[in-house]
Amino acid sequence: MKRSLVPGVLLLVACTRREPAPTSPAPPLVSLAPAVGPPPSAAPLPVAAPAPAPPPKGTATLVLQRVESVCIIGVGALSPGTIPVGTDLLVETSDGADAKPARDFVSCPKQSADGKPPKLGVCRTCRAYGACKVVSPEGSGDRVEVQCGKDHVVLEVSAGRTMLRGPFGEREIAPYPMKVLPPRKDFRRCDITC
Repeated sequence: MKRSLVPGVLLLVACTRREPAPTSPAPPLVSLAPAVGPPPSAAPLPVAAPAPAPPPKGTATLVLQRVESVCIIGVGALSPGTIPVGTDLLVETSDGADAKPARDFVSCPKQSADGKPPKLGVCRTCRAYGACKVVSPEGSGDRVEVQCGKDHVVLEVSAGRTMLRGPFGEREIAPYPMKVLPPRKDFRRCDITC
């Protein structure tokens, strides 16, 4: 019985023994670690030129408007002489179209905090200064300065916007650059019934 068992075990071992199957070579390992040494030379990236400033749209002008009152006596009769009221400072903007330019008082907002229009004097003036003078150099192109009494007012293009600065604070005239024209003098007559 021992003899018949040994050849059967050998036969079983011979049958279960397998030869390794032929394999293809393993792919090389890829390292995720950064390469050591100088980086490969590459052409420098081109530096983009700064974008050109957008061209001005429309115009903005400070207007020094001298106001004088005339006393009306009766029906159409004028009293002799005029009474100076003062000089009002306005900012005039135009988009370049044929429409009439818009005018706003510099020292008065378009409306007060409660939504009402600004309070104006009898002669429809916001703030009648004794005198105003231009203090900016001529031909600056994007900035003008005016001195009215103790108030210093600047109209300029800054950071791509058209701004008005003065004792009232800072106000945006347009969110884009406008051509700032030299200040202009104006005159208006105010008729008052006496």
